[in-house]
Amino acid sequence: MPALAGRCRKAEQADGTPVAEMGRYYPGTGYFDKQTVDQFAAPEYLPEKEIRMFNRVGRPVQRVFMGRLAKKLGCRERLDAQPYQDWCK
Repeated sequence: MPALAGRCRKAEQADGTPVAEMGRYYPGTGYFDKQTVDQFAAPEYLPEKEIRMFNRVGRPVQRVFMGRLAKKLGCRERLDAQPYQDWCK
């Protein structure tokens, strides 16, 4: 039961989230307005600063991780190898 109580407290704290707002919208109006749903379902974009940070830090770490994983799975060539490039026109 303590885990359930923790979830309830987290749900109460997340009161200003878009999901909670959509959950309150329907019972209040009885329908979903198309404009409101489109705004809710719009894609989220990361700020440029976070994208640059990921490119500098995340990609090299990801390359090393994926290279080691590929070796463990039996890959013998580089992951960015293009073996069929000679035959493509």
